[in-house]
Amino acid sequence: MDFKTLANTKLIELCAEAPRNEQAWTEFCVRFDEHIRLMVLRECREKHLSKDKPQFEEIFEDLVQDVYFKLVQKNCKALREYKASAENSIYAYLAIIARNVVRGYLTKEGAKKRRALLVSLEAPAVHSAEDGELRVIDTIPAPDPGPDARLDSESQKQEVESLLDKILKGKSKARDKLIFKLYWFEKLSPEQISAYYGIQLSPKRVINILSGIKRRLPAGRQATEFF
Repeated sequence: MDFKTLANTKLIELCAEAPRNEQAWTEFCVRFDEHIRLMVLRECREKHLSKDKPQFEEIFEDLVQDVYFKLVQKNCKALREYKASAENSIYAYLAIIARNVVRGYLTKEGAKKRRALLVSLEAPAVHSAEDGELRVIDTIPAPDPGPDARLDSESQKQEVESLLDKILKGKSKARDKLIFKLYWFEKLSPEQISAYYGIQLSPKRVINILSGIKRRLPAGRQATEFF
């Protein structure tokens, strides 16, 4: 199959139905990665995010990876439920996801400032409905599990995000963070992770990355809670 000749709608359908198809996801990145990056950057500039953040490049890469995470989470639900009104409507769809990812990040950062508390690795803060992570960033609606379950889930996600931001460094931070989130939140195996949208790492390398993250977790967090 010549993936370069596929229509956008057909490529999206193939990525959604065969998330392990590395060739399809590589073509997806060739076509849409630049657009995703431009949309993330535009939203950051509109929200003045790039002006007061010396570590903006790192934040930007994390946000781009979060867009991809939105696309592949829940077995590519966002792509499976995507309805194209035209051949190029995917560009508007990706722009919406990028915008919501940036706004979700700013919402989380705003909540941290309002709390004016440092989140300790040893004793992570317990989030409430008022000061927790209000992530209204999913473009695909999901059944409401109820306020208590939803709060517990979002609290756990924010705690994991905080831990990863503390322990991951360097150019591979965004990639390693995505790998852990796919492993922990989506329950994907190393083999499945290695096949997702051109990560281009062997399952053994994915296992090594996960093991490295485990070793860097604070004392008391290396048990079966995460592994």
